[in-house]
Amino acid sequence: MLTKLDGDTRGGAALSIRSVVQKPIKFASTGEKLDALTEFFPDRMAQRILGMGDVVSFVEKAQEQFDEAEAEVARLLAPYADAPQVQAALAATERANLGTYGFGVKAWTLNVLETVQAYGVDLVPQVLGLGRDLLTGPVELLPGAREAVEALGRTHRVVLVTKGDLVDQQRKLRASGLRELFTHVEIVSDKTPEQYAELLSFLDVTPDRFLMVGNSEVSDVRPVLALDGWAVHVPYRTTWVLERVAEPVVHDRLMTVGSLSQVPELLAGS
Repeated sequence: MLTKLDGDTRGGAALSIRSVVQKPIKFASTGEKLDALTEFFPDRMAQRILGMGDVVSFVEKAQEQFDEAEAEVARLLAPYADAPQVQAALAATERANLGTYGFGVKAWTLNVLETVQAYGVDLVPQVLGLGRDLLTGPVELLPGAREAVEALGRTHRVVLVTKGDLVDQQRKLRASGLRELFTHVEIVSDKTPEQYAELLSFLDVTPDRFLMVGNSEVSDVRPVLALDGWAVHVPYRTTWVLERVAEPVVHDRLMTVGSLSQVPELLAGS
């Protein structure tokens, strides 16, 4: 039973309770007396707060492909530096060039070339080959990804919000076979509160009715919470170094689940 449910402000509590105890909420009220008691409909609560979700970051194993490419870079530079040194140098280069190169495979390739150049080594053909492989490689869906997006689409408006290179993101989306499941696709240069606010204005969605699903606390969680929106964090086993946080986010509008497959059940409360 959930009392004093007088708006969306306790919606996160309702969904979190359902996720933790694995028991449905049967009754809710806008006060603490019996005459305020009504039957609780979790699907209606979810409908009120879910506008759209970001799923591209965990319907494809893109980060694992980057990790493998970076391991190859470290192997090529092994005569000059150990793997942790190469990884640190590349991360520093990426951070310094973020405002110029942005995100995506092409930006990564330029950053690797710059990092390699600092060691005085000519590896241009090898680095370009790694970049091309990332741009043309297969797109693998994570288990249950399509079924989860289909289930969400039956009850909610699902919009894909992703960042990176336009051409590469479009190719991956086509290859995933998921394009028709989204009512709108937005490819942005970065995921900032300002970018989200602009998108919500365009879609005529208020932050309190917007829920973001993603694996990055930096890009998918923090900017949305800053707008008083909602977020579901789906941690993945590997995360790009610039998307990592020192301390996990704790917020009453944030929920965490183990996989994308759990999101429909979390929102439906069934």
